[in-house]
Amino acid sequence: MGGELYLIFSLIIGWVIIELLIGRWMFKAKPDKRMIEKYPKKVIIASSLPFGTSWKKKVEKNHIAILEAYQFRVRICFLSIILALLGFYSYISFRF
Repeated sequence: MGGELYLIFSLIIGWVIIELLIGRWMFKAKPDKRMIEKYPKKVIIASSLPFGTSWKKKVEKNHIAILEAYQFRVRICFLSIILALLGFYSYISFRF
């Protein structure tokens, strides 16, 4: 039992460290404040949604790549959280 708790504790600590690194990587791609203030909030929110492309018509061409990079990194961050939670849930459900 002690070895199993050590393993679980190590996995949780490892997950937290990985999430912090992914979050730091994600926020490095965040557009600067001047660029965000340039567009209406509706356009910025639409740029973060997964399947919307209408926002690209309302944004300058040189800003599209910046917003797409940030959108990609936000998706990776959310995906890593979801996969970790699914892993914890499956471990708990099969363990007990």
